[in-house]
Amino acid sequence: MPHDVFLSYSHQDIQLMGQVSNDLQAAGMVVWSDTRLHPGTESWRKAIEDAIDETCCVVVIFSPEAKESKWVTAELDYANSQKKPIFPILARGDEHDAVPFGFVTAQRIDIRDSNRYAMEIGKLIDAVRGQVANPTAHSASHTSPLTPHHVPLLEKDKLDPWNFLHQARLLSWLFLSPMEYLQQRNADREALLKTGGWIVSTLCWLPLLLPILGYTMGTVQVSNPSTSNRFLLAAYAVYFGGWFSSALLAGRSDRSANLIGFFLTAFMSVLSFVVVGGVGQIILIEGSTTASLIMLLTTCISLGFAAAIALVVTNGGTGVVAGVVVGTFIAITLFKIPIGVAGGISGVLMGVIAFVLSASLDQGLKKGQPTWLSRGMLALGIMDYAVMCWIYLLGGWFFIHQL
Repeated sequence: MPHDVFLSYSHQDIQLMGQVSNDLQAAGMVVWSDTRLHPGTESWRKAIEDAIDETCCVVVIFSPEAKESKWVTAELDYANSQKKPIFPILARGDEHDAVPFGFVTAQRIDIRDSNRYAMEIGKLIDAVRGQVANPTAHSASHTSPLTPHHVPLLEKDKLDPWNFLHQARLLSWLFLSPMEYLQQRNADREALLKTGGWIVSTLCWLPLLLPILGYTMGTVQVSNPSTSNRFLLAAYAVYFGGWFSSALLAGRSDRSANLIGFFLTAFMSVLSFVVVGGVGQIILIEGSTTASLIMLLTTCISLGFAAAIALVVTNGGTGVVAGVVVGTFIAITLFKIPIGVAGGISGVLMGVIAFVLSASLDQGLKKGQPTWLSRGMLALGIMDYAVMCWIYLLGGWFFIHQL
């Protein structure tokens, strides 16, 4: 049911929320708060999203507990993504411990002094009334001293999903500067999803591109050099086709894209093994257990990172990652590629990295600062790609196959 105001608050401030709600309702506003939801309500998150979708504006009560609340953060993130006007109230604390990043410069009413409550709540009522009367306006009524807040995004900070440097920037925000990531998510969620889709696709397909480049440069061995030249264009076509289509599908959040991404990526993964290992006869995994383990570990670490980033940034990317994993497993079975214990260890490591890294990144986003674990994982990812470049491009392939 449509309503005028959605109230966002920490349950530590429930008494104050009730007072604000009563005053807004006394002024003729229709107010929604989660007190309407009974404990154990099915699909709690869906109920919150629906309420924000149907509201004219959001009133948020800031306090130290609200700043730490994952629910308040999630509600503000979603309200910003839906371009809902937000009216902040500073109830307790100060700008440092109560006001989230992105709202520090926002106009707000200050009710920390109880003697000013009546005057300040009057400003809020005037502002909300102006917004309700003219919901398409970019600000509240011109007679109101309070205007709704939208998180601003400078032109230089806008993400271009096609730009590799912007993809690297998003990764640095996610691992090292969560507040920058949250501001981007609030301001332009669509660009963030698309950029995240390219990152996930690149992490999935790069372990295949590097052996192809290695063959081109002569740093990777092939079984039959006389026949492998004829497959080169086909190998690059499979790689870039899979990479491009996966990126577009991973950057979408609808279920159909996720499902299509899974089946398409699984097919392209099997096809890549046919072209690269079957027709081109590039030796991807063969030889000693040590060599197989090193090559499988680097690939699975990359896939673990892709899965974690997909879970945190763009759920549409989970279908792409699952497709690569399933397609690889099918190809290994069809071609009877020997992986043995090395494959089992690598598969377990991939799952552990996906789970631990996604949890660490989520924790950093909730706190607004990077965790030591996410920083360590970033170092692991950089080292992983350095090792892959050494193996396939710098002569490491021949070294590890002598181990």
